Amino acid sequence: MGRLLIWTYSHFAVDFGCFYILFAGLKVYVGNDLETLGAGFLAYNVIAFGLQSVLGAIGDERPQLARGYGFAGTCLVLFGVLLVSGGQGTEWVWAAMVIAALGNAFFHVGGGMDVLRRSGGKMSGSGVFVSSGAMGVALGTLCRSGETASWLIFAAVLLTGLLQSLDTRDLKLKQYGLEIKTSWLSALSRTHEYVPFETARSGSFTVLVSLLMAAVFVRSYAGSIMPLEWERTGWLVIMPAAASCLGKALGGAVADRFGGRRTGIVSLLISIPLICLGAESMWLSLAGILLFNMTMPITLCGLASLMPRNLGFAFGLTTLALLIGVGITYFVAMPPGLAKPVVAVLTVCAVVCIGLTVNDGKEDEKYEET
Repeated sequence: MGRLLIWTYSHFAVDFGCFYILFAGLKVYVGNDLETLGAGFLAYNVIAFGLQSVLGAIGDERPQLARGYGFAGTCLVLFGVLLVSGGQGTEWVWAAMVIAALGNAFFHVGGGMDVLRRSGGKMSGSGVFVSSGAMGVALGTLCRSGETASWLIFAAVLLTGLLQSLDTRDLKLKQYGLEIKTSWLSALSRTHEYVPFETARSGSFTVLVSLLMAAVFVRSYAGSIMPLEWERTGWLVIMPAAASCLGKALGGAVADRFGGRRTGIVSLLISIPLICLGAESMWLSLAGILLFNMTMPITLCGLASLMPRNLGFAFGLTTLALLIGVGITYFVAMPPGLAKPVVAVLTVCAVVCIGLTVNDGKEDEKYEET
């Protein structure tokens, strides 16, 4: 649990720092040039999310190298925050954006691989780990300028680096046969036997992977065009992120209890009327967003169950699908009147994808035995 908490906090701090760089740095320097700003945000997403499948594949082949991904990624983001906070100029802001995007890619793969390996075949850990990123993005977006905000973000990312460096040091000591029995950090370094996930149904590997990636794509694209017709000012702007965070965190735990397929199908179907018909109500919309995001750990662990020896690559495939979903919005604008029916249709498609690819774990096994 201690290690999962460090990764979860680290995820928050890293995304917090990255979006501070994008908004307090890039957006301030670019100003009203929306075309340049859009290109910068797209470049960030391509680097941060497009590289994760490559880094994951490398980490699968060289697990010793992957152990340093999280700490290396945190250091890169910290360096990017320092560049922006120093106010060196526009060229440094672009450099900070690229450095932070690289750091984001390294961190996500390193954390994702480690959490999946130590989850004991349960989906709850991955949901908790990924969930905090939404809050980091939202709060980083709000901290658009100000010396105080700069130092707070610097301190948050620095604390992350310190926690991970202590954890890494403890791991090295264990490799030399030494144990820190009196330290709470010793609990972080225990060797856990990997328990494979049993989330995906049997069938064609290519078809199952394609359908699971399609479900992730739907969550990404539909989430980007989701209609929210209530006023979001001040701190209310973080409410959708909070609902997304809670949904991802709860999704894995609920799926472990009631089954991935059952949880995914029911949560998505209930989310449709809440999101599309309750768009004018803050509470109905937030409930819909929460339910809509509960599928995140289910699809991730579904891919992990299909690739037990390639967890890094499996994690990277989910972010690649997220990139494609978000990337479309940079090139194709959705007419406001079509957003609701498109979200509804895509969500139904995601229901079909999950129904065809995910099982309910032990419940399915019992059914087959009878």
